[in-house]
Amino acid sequence: MDYNAIVNRKALIVAIVLLAILAALAVYFGVVISQSPQGDTGSHDVTYDYSGWGMATDTAASIVFRYPSRLPTTYITVIDWPPKVETSNAPYACSAAGLEVQSAGRTLPVAINGHSYCVTRESEGAAGSIYTNYAYAMPHGKGILILTWSTRVVQCENYPDPQMSACAAERQAFSMDPIADQILQSVMGIKASR
Repeated sequence: MDYNAIVNRKALIVAIVLLAILAALAVYFGVVISQSPQGDTGSHDVTYDYSGWGMATDTAASIVFRYPSRLPTTYITVIDWPPKVETSNAPYACSAAGLEVQSAGRTLPVAINGHSYCVTRESEGAAGSIYTNYAYAMPHGKGILILTWSTRVVQCENYPDPQMSACAAERQAFSMDPIADQILQSVMGIKASR
């Protein structure tokens, strides 16, 4: 495992821990989210197409979920794939905080296809690329589900045109939100005791 992968994995773990701490503090201090989630990206009556998707199983938590074998992108690639889906008994809470380029990342409440998520993104640049750690949390029963993974995006300026323009257009148009929503909506078989 190379140094960047180790650093990214540690940063992802820190982001998840901080997300859990923020959720616990929000509940402890009685913070109630009075604003509606931002950024609803589509219809609430969505039919998901999982053709060509793989299936992952976490036997310890009895979780089964679907994920795409690769992203539909050229210049954005995934690291830590397939993603991880974990459960937590912490109550769901989400408050907007932070900046994406800081160590804890930026957290925002987001609605995707009518589903509420707490999304944390943490990005840093290294050796001509930008690495981003993602954590999508959603309420599930009395606890939460958390989906995590990382991506690498090359600096578009590393390419001559027309690749530079294609890279910039892909970065501008592509969103991880619909993919995260589809993965989390595919989760099945969680142990009730967790």
